[in-house]
Amino acid sequence: MKLSYKEFRDIALEVTREIDMSHAVNPLNRDSSIKIWYEPEFSFGFTGDPRKYMIIMFADKVSFQRYGKPGEQSGEIWFKSLDELYNAETTDGICLKRDWDRIDHIIADSRYDLFDKDEREEYLRSCFPLGGQ
Repeated sequence: MKLSYKEFRDIALEVTREIDMSHAVNPLNRDSSIKIWYEPEFSFGFTGDPRKYMIIMFADKVSFQRYGKPGEQSGEIWFKSLDELYNAETTDGICLKRDWDRIDHIIADSRYDLFDKDEREEYLRSCFPLGGQ
């Protein structure tokens, strides 16, 4: 089952979040202020095109790139938001707003096929192991 951009956006924004690691790093030091960001990676491709692309979500920006062997890579292009990326013309002339329906797969964190409902749910559970969604 393909995902609409809105469904993808909701998932991507939901799982991009700050994680307080202070207790995990040192359970005896409750005053430590160690925080990390979970930066989900979403790889995808288009029907009939062997090139692969990746979106990486950060707390305050989004990166887009074509990836592969050296010489196939495009380098990262930075956007202020996922919506800005969606509306922009990017590497290889891709505009996600125009080309979204040609995407034939989206893989989250090199493991979960977001077009598969069970794997999508497993991915969300893996991002929130304590149920804190």
